Amino acid sequence: DSSSNAYVTGTTYSTNFPLQFPVQSTFYAGVPDAFVSEVNSAGSQLLFSTYLGGGSDGYGDSQGNAIAVDSSANIYVSGVTNALDFPVTNAIQPTLKGAGDAFISKYLNVALITPTVTVTPSSSSITTAQALNVTVTVSAGSGNPTPTGTVKLTSGSYTSAATTLSGGSATINIPAG
Repeated sequence: DSSSNAYVTGTTYSTNFPLQFPVQSTFYAGVPDAFVSEVNSAGSQLLFSTYLGGGSDGYGDSQGNAIAVDSSANIYVSGVTNALDFPVTNAIQPTLKGAGDAFISKYLNVALITPTVTVTPSSSSITTAQALNVTVTVSAGSGNPTPTGTVKLTSGSYTSAATTLSGGSATINIPAG
């Protein structure tokens, strides 16, 4: 791409493969999955990495064989799978039709997705003498993956503990005082 990042695809049996902003974070142990990864130009930072495959029933290999990037840094991966539950969206052929079917998958450039963050306190009248629950919702917009990761809330000298997003949102409990 224009930043000289490296893009890699292949096959893994690893249950702890390094993931970064994964579209698919589930690995079905015992069944190899394809992976898609992007590394910065220095090779020192993983920018994007995800599993790609099926096999929740314990069967179905998925292999990433080729990778390409367009001028907008969208990622295209081709390979082969025999997983009955291979993830598809807007597929020309949505179900497995042979002993092994080819696939082409497209990943939108995650750097182009600007998340929207909404913070909602549990009370409209806030004083430092009261405890407070704050819900943080992160949305990447229609058609983009649900954000994952952790969030912290900082206000003045207070910083909350990191709270894991679940379905794109998290509730942070702030003590009184």
